[in-house]
Amino acid sequence: MSLKEIKIFLILILFFSCKNKQEHIQTPEIKTQEYHIYCDESELKQMFENYRDNNYIPITIKKENIQRNAGMRIRGDSSRDYDKKSLKIKILDSLSIDAKMIFNFNAEYSDLSFLRSFISSKIFKKMNYPCFSTSFSKIYINDNYHGFFLEVENMDKNFLKKNGLNPNGDLFKATKDGACLYSLSELTTKWEKKTNKKSSYISLEKLIYDLSNIKDEDFYDYIIENFDYPMLIDFLAINAFIANGSTYYHNYYLYRDLENNGKWILLPWDLDKTISYYDWKPYKYNETSSDWESDNILIEKCFLNEQIFSDFKKRIEFIGTIINGKFYNPIFDSAIQNLKHEIINDSTNKIKS
Repeated sequence: MSLKEIKIFLILILFFSCKNKQEHIQTPEIKTQEYHIYCDESELKQMFENYRDNNYIPITIKKENIQRNAGMRIRGDSSRDYDKKSLKIKILDSLSIDAKMIFNFNAEYSDLSFLRSFISSKIFKKMNYPCFSTSFSKIYINDNYHGFFLEVENMDKNFLKKNGLNPNGDLFKATKDGACLYSLSELTTKWEKKTNKKSSYISLEKLIYDLSNIKDEDFYDYIIENFDYPMLIDFLAINAFIANGSTYYHNYYLYRDLENNGKWILLPWDLDKTISYYDWKPYKYNETSSDWESDNILIEKCFLNEQIFSDFKKRIEFIGTIINGKFYNPIFDSAIQNLKHEIINDSTNKIKS
């Protein structure tokens, strides 16, 4: 073998070894964490009987050798009616667990894949879009196995900091069905301010007013001036790509940092009804609300604007080059390996096989 052939041979070995190493690194490892909750049995029974209430019961939460005093309640909206309830826990001590003071444990009862929120949040993150983190957890209450849950990162100041956003900005949650930016009457009944809670809703009030009164010919310029345009296009495109039929009227956040450019950003929430969850009807990107509610005027006007709609379609095509089999298959393989036993072992799940 000549010196030239030896060099080529070594280069090929190096190339394939690096390629295999890179593929190995990209394969996600899905881990399950374990939490132990201790509380009074009568208070626990009362919490589940009055699952529509937002009253916290006192608990102690423990992870490995870390223990904190906390409060616990049932969380969610329509999901509260399911047999398996989602849980919200707030630590009352000054010290956190894994830098977290609030825990959201989602039952994922209606998602027979148990993966929709998990995968959809990873798609947002893969596209470098700010999105909550998700992980899997086993919950024990008073030393009895309570079930397998999806842990969902809380949307708060810590989330904003973690994603490079100013924690002093205004974060609004579309907390009830019908939060469609359609009417000022929404402000007091369908929106919740998650930061700067003592300040007014005037910025959101102005946005709703402007959207209703802006002329069609001025709409594109208004969006460029008042929204982070690349992020708006990404939000629209990713939601369409994952067939998110449960947003724009609920399950999203609006954020605005007045100290910097003051432009609005939309943030995702509650992604359990994505990836063709509604199998009884085809997903339609332009259905921005339920039949009995107003359409989301922001999203509707975006889709009706020729330039925005063109940018939206181009971005979907680009997302398809990133989110493909190379992205999905390692997640599926890891899920089958690491989650199968845990999901089947939870008798409170809808999943039986």
